[in-house]
Amino acid sequence: MIYAVDINETRDYVCKADEKSEKPTVWKIGVIDSITMSKLDKVDVEYNMDTEDTKIKANLMGRELEFVRYGLKGWQNFCGKNGEEIKPDFNTIGRAGGSSQVLSDRVLQRIPADIIRELAQEIRKGNALSETERKN
Repeated sequence: MIYAVDINETRDYVCKADEKSEKPTVWKIGVIDSITMSKLDKVDVEYNMDTEDTKIKANLMGRELEFVRYGLKGWQNFCGKNGEEIKPDFNTIGRAGGSSQVLSDRVLQRIPADIIRELAQEIRKGNALSETERKN
């Protein structure tokens, strides 16, 4: 049996670099719905039929940043170098049939790029079939 995606579901995630920390940052990973996932997963391909040239355009870091913008729902123990806690800040964006809460640029710019990459990979896993669903 295949189960529906629960877009309100969140789970805790600790990055690999932080696993042995006494006070790790705990990221609250959400699920991105299938429509938004398809928009974020877009890669532009140009094909010239006259010359049979193909050009693929992909901004991978930009794409990963957008996955985190839509899929990261909060955190615990994420602080600046001087120890101040960085609080999640969200913007509401309109969408067909409703709205979504997404992380603001103000907080996204504070998350290191390698952590953005790792979080994006983890967020993508939330909209995939489980091993049990694949076997059925």
